[in-house]
Formats: sequence, structure tokens, C-alpha cells
Amino acid sequence: DEARRWCGRDPTWRDVAARCALLERLAGDRTSADHWLNLVESLDARRAGLLRAEIALAEWRPLDAEQILSPLVGSHPDDAHALDLLSTALASQRRWDEALVLVGDLERRHPAEIAWKIRRAEWVYRRAPSAPALRALEDLVKDHARRLDARLALAGSYAEAGKLQQ
Repeated sequence: DEARRWCGRDPTWRDVAARCALLERLAGDRTSADHWLNLVESLDARRAGLLRAEIALAEWRPLDAEQILSPLVGSHPDDAHALDLLSTALASQRRWDEALVLVGDLERRHPAEIAWKIRRAEWVYRRAPSAPALRALEDLVKDHARRLDARLALAGSYAEAGKLQQ
């Protein structure tokens, strides 16, 4: 079909198909989501595995995501996207120390990427809430106020601390 032809030609279109699968799944349309997922899987089994993990995380199934991602990371330890998803799965299970090890690895590999610094600051605070850890997260968010992930990290930390009105 036409979608397969376009997706087979260009990896960008595979990512579009993956986004469609995730959005359809979140919207509750499993049939359409499975169509897109099957398309991605027929073209790139690894990308389909990452997509299955993203869907599991979006559906609050972090253990399922971890089980999908662990072999993917084992076979491709340099895949930043897979490491990011795995760290998120671990953090979603409140396995902060393990998640922070992976984020530290990502920071070392990609020192200019601010997303890892934001995650680290948020997870350090959530692992052991303290005024200095919260200030460190707040300072990072002030420095990167235009980043949605920074604002969401701070809002989530405030919510967990009962300080959302700030």
C-alpha cells in the first residue's frame, strides 16, 4: 500500500508511522494502532520494539517497557533513544539509582544535551526530596524556561511535594 511504499523509502516516514501508532493507541483505537505498528515492524523490527516500549510507557506499564528494552539495550548499548526509554521505565518504577546510572551514561556520551541534565535533576529530587535538590532543579528550569520538558519536570516535582501552587 501507499504508506508502506513511503515508509520503506525514508526512515523519517517510519517515525511518522510510529507516532501514528502511539497516538492511535492513546486515543483507544487499537485496530488502527496495530495497523501502523505492523507497518513499522515489517520495515524495521528494532524501531517497532522501541515503539512497543513507548506504548507501554504511555499506558503506565513500565515493567513491560523494561522487559522490551533490556534486550534492545543489551544488543545496542550505544542507542541513546533506547537508553532514554529504559531510564524512564526504571524511574517510573521508582528505581531511581538505576535510572540515574543510565542518565549519567547519556550525559557523558552527549554532554551538550540538556534533556539528560533535566532528568537527572528531577530524579535526584524525587529519589531524596530536599531543599537543595529542589533548588538545583528550579535553577536548571530558570536557565531553560522555554523547554517544555524542564517545566514539566518541575511541575511534577512540585505536585509530588504538594507545592503545585508555586
